[in-house]
Amino acid sequence: MKNVMAQAVSFLLLTATAEASPQTLFDALNEQFSYMQAVAAWKRDTGSPVEYSGRQARLYTQRQLVNDANAAADNGLHYERAHDFFEARYAATNEIQYCLITQWTEDESAPVQYKDINEVVLPALTGLRTTIIESLAEETITSEHEKAFKETIQVDCLSEETKDKLFNTLLKLK
Repeated sequence: MKNVMAQAVSFLLLTATAEASPQTLFDALNEQFSYMQAVAAWKRDTGSPVEYSGRQARLYTQRQLVNDANAAADNGLHYERAHDFFEARYAATNEIQYCLITQWTEDESAPVQYKDINEVVLPALTGLRTTIIESLAEETITSEHEKAFKETIQVDCLSEETKDKLFNTLLKLK
């Protein structure tokens, strides 16, 4: 009887873990996107562009994407597909920042205070990067997860088209 009970508990834990993984990923993405308000406010206040131009900036961005894709590949994911996902995620973060800065410029509603970039935002984004990569490796996303994805990703300034593109890259990861 103890053995049957232990097996039942093990099964329930494994089932709960499998079901929690996509939600963990979706929550981490939503949280990452929510930090873009602080990033956009900081960039607006410092006069920094959302995207740096020039060869050196493109190389830096490409290196970040390659590092993320390599980390995902080290966790068993297909490199090119992971790169596509991280590229779509990067585009989403830029879309959010551009949109917020435009809104603030038009209605002069930029936040006066925001989370400290170096002390709060960057460390949080680094932790979320790890969570996202680990979650990607743990779970295969299917079309059945789309509703949960769209219900979770609730950030101002992220278009449905960009959400669709991001979700489609998730579908192709494994």
